[in-house]
Amino acid sequence: MVEESEVKNIVAEALYLQALAKAIESINSLEVRFDELPEIFSRLTDESLTAQVLIYSSYLEDKMFELISLRLFFLDSKSDERRMFSGSGPFSSFESRIFLSYHLGWLNSAQKNKLNAFRKMRNEFAHNAFRTNFDDPKIQSFLKTMDYDLDEFLNPIRSSLIENGIAPLLEKDAISIEKEFLANLSILAHRTFLDYLVLPSAMAHKVSPNDIMKSGFDSMPEPCRDINLRLSDVLLKLLGSEDIAS
Repeated sequence: MVEESEVKNIVAEALYLQALAKAIESINSLEVRFDELPEIFSRLTDESLTAQVLIYSSYLEDKMFELISLRLFFLDSKSDERRMFSGSGPFSSFESRIFLSYHLGWLNSAQKNKLNAFRKMRNEFAHNAFRTNFDDPKIQSFLKTMDYDLDEFLNPIRSSLIENGIAPLLEKDAISIEKEFLANLSILAHRTFLDYLVLPSAMAHKVSPNDIMKSGFDSMPEPCRDINLRLSDVLLKLLGSEDIAS
């Protein structure tokens, strides 16, 4: 005879898996793609530092607008959109988008801090165009907050490439500060977009965000697969060996 507690566990697990499936389905229903990400970074490699920061900021803010809009209900008219995103609207500025997204649970704490560091750095470049650089103590402080510990981030990727007989990514000592900066910006975009994709659905369906993502690459929601593929494209072009990059 099956214990009552075991039956309850079976039912509870089935209910959770049902909610998890609905969360994944809700992410799959979002009409969003990230095809433009590799093109943006291909363009950035040919720009000055100031232009890189300002172009990237424009792209990031526009994509945040798109992803936030997908999560808002009854945004049926241009008038409603303007009231939400323009003038004194709650999502009108980069700062307010970060602030409200965090307090809605759509961005995690670490991501909020990195986005705010980039926002402040963007302001420095906007107000001191072509006079600000990596040697500025303020910029160094912002970069430290934004850093994803690139070597630690890339080591599992290097290992996977080597296991598959593919030339690995560049080692840390061979990565210039300019390439490291762009790599961190690409990861900032990737992590921000993933938060907007996953966290609202996880909250709405009362499931763990980790469970949405841990089912394996082929089983994760399509928009999450897409952003992972786009980040891979960017990192391989930025940091890949000559064999990969070509």
